[in-house]
Amino acid sequence: MTVGWAENNKVTAPEIAFSEPSRAGRHSGRRAARRQAATEGTLAHPPVPKFRSLTLSALAAGLTVLLLLAARLGDWVHAGVLLAVQFFYIRTWIAAARPQGWLFVAVPGAAVSVLASAGAVLWNEPSLIPIGYAIASGFLFAMFGQLARRKGREGLTDAFGAAVFLAVVVASYPVAIVLVRQDTGTRILAIGLLAAGAAVALARVADIVPIGPRLAPEVPRLLFGMLIGIAGGTGIAVLAGGLRTDLSVSRAALIGLLVAGAAILADLVACFHDADGPGGSDASSWLASARGPLLAFAVAIPVTYVAGVLILGAV
Repeated sequence: MTVGWAENNKVTAPEIAFSEPSRAGRHSGRRAARRQAATEGTLAHPPVPKFRSLTLSALAAGLTVLLLLAARLGDWVHAGVLLAVQFFYIRTWIAAARPQGWLFVAVPGAAVSVLASAGAVLWNEPSLIPIGYAIASGFLFAMFGQLARRKGREGLTDAFGAAVFLAVVVASYPVAIVLVRQDTGTRILAIGLLAAGAAVALARVADIVPIGPRLAPEVPRLLFGMLIGIAGGTGIAVLAGGLRTDLSVSRAALIGLLVAGAAILADLVACFHDADGPGGSDASSWLASARGPLLAFAVAIPVTYVAGVLILGAV
C-alpha cells in the first residue's frame, strides 16, 4: 500500500526545482507583502536611529579627512590607506549581505583591492588600465572560486554576482591614485571628497530632524536629509573650488552637484538593501550600516574623475 502510494505520487526533479522559491521570488514576495501592507496601512515605519545616524555622519567626515591627508603623503602611503578602506568595505559588505560561501566572495575582493591599488602606483603613467585589469582578474577569481565551492551550484549565481559587484566597488577607490598623479588631480580630488563627505554627513544629521516625508516607509531616511546633503555638498565644492583653484562658480557647482548626488544615491542604495533584508533596517548591525558611507566614497571618486575629464578637461 505504501509502495503503491509512493509510486503514484512521485515528485520529479524539475517539479522540486520549480517548487523551491528562488531568491528573486523571495524578494518579489517581500515587495508584494510591503505593497499590501502599505495599502492596508499596516506597513512598519522603523524610527530613525539618531545615535547611529550621528555615528555614520562622523564616519563620513572622518573618511573625508583621512582620504584628503592620504592623498598628500605619497603614492604608496595613499595606496596603503585606500587598501585599509577597501578591506573595511569588504568586511561591512559581508556583514550586510551575508552571502553563501562568503570566503569565496571576500578573497577575490581582497585580491582585486591589492592589484588595483598596486597597479595604480606602479603603472608607468597615470592610467585606468591597471584598474581595468584588476577588475578583469576579479571576474576570473570569482568564477574559479565559485566553481571550486564544495556545495556545488547552490547559490552559485548570487554568490558570483556578489563577488563581481564587490570587485568593481573596491577597484573604484584606487582611481583616486590615478587622479592624484595628474598635474591638477589632487585639487580636483579634494573638491570631490569634500563634496561627497559633506553631502553624506549632512544628510545623516538632517535625517534626525523629523521634517518632510520618507523616501520609503520602511527606510528610515528622509527626503529633507537628501536635499540638505546635496545642497551642502554642492556649496562645499563651490567654496573649495574658489579657495584652492581658479574654477568658476558654475563649474565648481556642477562638479559638486554631480559628486554629492552620486554619493547620496550610493548611501541610499545601501539603506534600501538593509531594509530589504529579512529583519528590515532595524535588524542591520552597526558594522553593516557603515557600508553606506563607504559605498558613497567608492562611487564619488570615479565620478570626480569623470567630472574632471568632461567638465575641466584637466585629467
